[in-house]
Order: sequence, then C-alpha cells, then structure tokens
Amino acid sequence: MKLEYLNNTGDSLYNKIIRLYGFNQSETLALADVIRHKLMEDHEAVVLNKLNFIDPVNCELTLTLSPNNRGIIPLNDNKFVCEMNLESYSNVIAMLEDSVSSTGYYWLDNDCSEIDLLYSEGGGW
Repeated sequence: MKLEYLNNTGDSLYNKIIRLYGFNQSETLALADVIRHKLMEDHEAVVLNKLNFIDPVNCELTLTLSPNNRGIIPLNDNKFVCEMNLESYSNVIAMLEDSVSSTGYYWLDNDCSEIDLLYSEGGGW
C-alpha cells in the first residue's frame, strides 16, 4: 500500500489529495483493524507512514481522534494530520471493509477540509 500527497491534480473538485493506493485485501483489513483497535479503542494516534504495510511515497499522515471533524490539516509541506470523530472513523472502517469485496474508490474524510483522503486500489478517482 502506498501513501502519496498530490498537491495539484488539476481536478477542480479534488485538487489536493492524499491517497492510499496499490493495496491488497489483507492490507485493507489490517488498516481497518489498526484504526478500530489502536485509534478508536485505545485512543492512540495512528501514524500511517510508520505501519509496516504502508510505503510512504512523499508524505506522512497521522490519524487522530477529535470531537470535531477537521479533516486533513497540513503541518508542513509533506506532514499532515487527519482529525475526525469516532463516527467518521467508523464510517472509514465500513468503507475499507466494503472495498474488500468491491472495486472503485472511496473518499474517506467526509469533505472536511481542502485536502481530500482517497482510498483507491489503482490510485484514480
């Protein structure tokens, strides 16, 4: 699974994107499991680029719990944090689990910020 930041896609709706792509079913289920147990149950931040099944291309992304859905917040040019509440992360898990038996892409961050989070096996949308 690759983690990549696209700063200028040329798409007027989705110009800035952090995407997770190039994954298999076991990586998808592992990601859902980490989000469920570490983030939602243990309330610990999940640093995606530190997970052994994620290959960071050009960015770092940390998932954190927040009472408000702020989405993806840039900390600098290649370091980001995603702040969402429990309900939103539950929706992320549902989308991840759904993606195991379907094809296509998913926007994981509920349009919270100007940077969108894309989950797409082929990387497109």
